[in-house]
Parts: sequence; structure tokens; C-alpha cells
Amino acid sequence: MRSSGLLLLNFLFFSPILTGLEAKGAFVGTYGINYGRIADNIPSPEKVVLLLKQAKIRNVRIYDADHTVLQAFSGTGLDLVVGLPNGFLKEMSSNADHALTWVKDNVQSFLPNTRIRGIAVGNEVLGGS
Repeated sequence: MRSSGLLLLNFLFFSPILTGLEAKGAFVGTYGINYGRIADNIPSPEKVVLLLKQAKIRNVRIYDADHTVLQAFSGTGLDLVVGLPNGFLKEMSSNADHALTWVKDNVQSFLPNTRIRGIAVGNEVLGGS
């Protein structure tokens, strides 16, 4: 029992050294928030922008392309991913013209001042109809 415990201790101690990982520098990505607005007494989009900047959060996903929200993020330097709600998926997948119109109306018309970095197609989509 003692030798297996010693072996485990050595493994835990030397693994980070041998792989070149340090706990303080391991994370090199970014983080962000999902900004949902289906609730009571939520702050205005402008107030949300201020709160995000104060918290130094730069990446935001919104669940739809609400123009009020997109306008509030204009000129802020915050990066957005805009959601295409599940209710649009069938229509967009069967009609390329509708998809292009959605992109023009909800993405291109806000560029470059609103930093839209991507489109999230659907949310927790399950199979079926």
C-alpha cells in the first residue's frame, strides 16, 4: 500500500514538470458569458455593456439577433456571437435566400461597429421535427 501511495505522489508531482505545464499559465483561451434576456427586472442592454466592461468580460453570446441589443454593443469593442433561434432552423435550412436575408438584416447591417464574430445556429437542438 505504501509503495502505491508513493508512486501516486511521484506521478502527481512530476507529471506537470515532465509535460511542461504550470498551473498559473495553463489557461491561454478566453472566457465570456451567455446573455439571455428572458427574465424579470433585467438591466437594459446599455447597462449590461457597462457591467461587462467593468468585469473585463469581452466575449458575449446572445440568443437572438435583437436589434436593440446589437445596437447597444456597437462601438464597445466587445465580441459577439449572435444566436439563430431554433424556430428559424427549418426555414433557413430549406431556403438559402431566407438565410442570406437573415444574415444581411441581422449581421451585415451592424458591421463593422458591432463586433459580430460568429453565428450560433440553434440552441440545444434535439432530433425530431
